Amino acid sequence: MAAAVTLVLAACSPTVSPVPSAGSIAPPSAAANDGQCGTVTIAVNPWVGSEANAAVVGYLLQHQLRCTVVKRQLDDESSWQFFASRGVDVILENWDHDDLAAKYIAADKVAQDAGPTGTVGVIGWFVPKFFANANPDILTAKTNPTVLNAYADEFKTAESGGKGQVLDGDPGFVTLDRAMIRGFGLNFEVVYSGSDEASYAAIQTAVDEQKPILAYYVTPNWFSVT
Repeated sequence: MAAAVTLVLAACSPTVSPVPSAGSIAPPSAAANDGQCGTVTIAVNPWVGSEANAAVVGYLLQHQLRCTVVKRQLDDESSWQFFASRGVDVILENWDHDDLAAKYIAADKVAQDAGPTGTVGVIGWFVPKFFANANPDILTAKTNPTVLNAYADEFKTAESGGKGQVLDGDPGFVTLDRAMIRGFGLNFEVVYSGSDEASYAAIQTAVDEQKPILAYYVTPNWFSVT
């Protein structure tokens, strides 16, 4: 389903970076002695991209460095709290948590920034490709967000209280959606699907049934790259 969704309004574009704790991997001398790096605990946050990152990094740690890999299902904010206790060694994605990075890296010094992984994610609002093709002016929302108000009725649902719906995922995700709605004076309401998987299913259904949907999502994603 190539290019099934199109970005109409970007909220932010953070760099996806690993932030392991100091000492999460054994020093070279210890690794040289037994050929193992010990146990590395990876925080897996509640979205598909985090699971994919953890799967790749976990495989390399296990098969290339002979580490024992433990994966912990945690939301992105809670993950940071486990650095000091060694409950978490690695967070593979940092989405706009500059305050937590300042606390745990700069102030408490229980974590360190190991640099970018090379992946740059862009959070934004997406519509199906067929809808953008039929209404090309909606793409001007990137520079003129108020154009979305002309389409509010088309995105209205039973849950959005008479306004256009912006479908968000887990309420714990970092978004600026409500702030953007207020700031740009948009006739829209945020409605939560409850999870990354639920949002994916809703987008897939809308595409299959050729129905309008305006959804918070991130690129790269399965819809745009497959």
